[in-house]
Formats: sequence, C-alpha cells, structure tokens
Amino acid sequence: MQGIGVSPGIAIGEALVLRDALSALPERSRLAVEEENERLNRSLSSARRQLEKIRADAETRLGDKAEILDAQILITEDEELLSLVCEKLKEGLTAEAALRDGVEYYANLMENMDNEYLRERAADIRDTGRRVIRDLMGVEETDLAHLSAPCIVVASDLTPSDTATMAPERVLGFITDVGGRTSHSAIMARTLEIPAIVGTVRGTELIRTGDSLILDGDSGEVIVNPEPEVLGAYREKQRA
Repeated sequence: MQGIGVSPGIAIGEALVLRDALSALPERSRLAVEEENERLNRSLSSARRQLEKIRADAETRLGDKAEILDAQILITEDEELLSLVCEKLKEGLTAEAALRDGVEYYANLMENMDNEYLRERAADIRDTGRRVIRDLMGVEETDLAHLSAPCIVVASDLTPSDTATMAPERVLGFITDVGGRTSHSAIMARTLEIPAIVGTVRGTELIRTGDSLILDGDSGEVIVNPEPEVLGAYREKQRA
C-alpha cells in the first residue's frame, strides 16, 4: 500500500496494530452535572500531569522539539473549549461525550482553515481529547517505551506524546492511516530517526498484528507479508 514517507529509512519487522478503544462512549449521564464536571476536572488534571512528565522526559532526547507537547498541555486548560464542554454537560451528556463533541467542534474548525500547518493542529486537539477520555474511562495506553519486542507500530494516528515516548530500539518504524508531512508525529519521527509513513488510509484495516512488514520511509511504500526474494532485496537495501 502507498502512503506518504515522512521520515526516511527502511524498517523490516512484525506489525503491532493499535486499535482505538474509545469507539463506543457512554452518552447520557445518570449523574448530576456537578458530578460529571468533577470527573472531567480530575481527568483534565491527570492528563496534564501525564503530558508534563512526558514533555520533561522528552526534552533530553528531543531538545527544543519537545516544545511540540506544550500545545497539548495548553489544550487541557483552554477556556473556550472547556466552556463549550460545560454547556454540553448541562444538556445531560457524560463527560466523555461532552468532551468528544467539544473537541470535534474545534478540530473541524481547524481542518477547514487554509493554512496546512493549522489544519494539522486539529490532530493535537483530538489527541489531547482522547488522552482525557481514556482517563475518564479507565482505559490504559499502550506503553511504547517498554514494548516486549521490536516491532513496526501501525495506528490510525499517533499523538506527539506517543511518538515522544518511543524507544527506537523497540519501535523500528511506524505507519498511520492519517497525517501529513507537517504533523507533529512526523517531525518527532525525523528527530528520533525512526522511519515513518503516514496517510495510508486503510493501514489499520488491512494489516494485522504479527504480519511481516517492510516500511520504506523514502518512497512511502508498505509491503505486507513480502515474498522471500522481495524481503532479501530490501534487507540488502537496508544494509546499504
């Protein structure tokens, strides 16, 4: 399959496909608005602490590129977004659903802007929202810093915080369904020198965990379960 090569190099290894665990959120709340608001504030604080720790750890590895995470920290405190979410809570939504709707509203505004860089920032809003929602639902994140074996990560999208925690000796490369050359994950992949491809559209649909993959970060090509002669040719190319 073809994507956009955003970080050069060739990666060869087994796929680890990350599935979105947040596809079905609780919609209508049985709690008082004040209780839902307390849940939201607790998870916002938790997400902010997580991001601040990731940013501090990433600074030693990424230098000034770690500042990319500042945008996500600020989103957890954004007054306009949180005001809209509070209005949704008053309509009887759960904190999860209210945050999802507020995040989507502002992400859609960003996506409709003329500037490519600003359009890419919609992903930061969604990424931060997902982190808070995971905390609300008690869903644990996949720890990309401590994977049991080297692999190529395949995901619908990766947050800058996901990319910042990647250990290059464990994450051989990554592939995402969405994204562009100016996405934060692409910038971090180049800084960490991890081969990466974005914009495959159907990568998470067509690839299964355990599949053998070749990722060409220069051409943007992904080869799934390659024939032995193809694998041999790419290993030679990788060595070169």
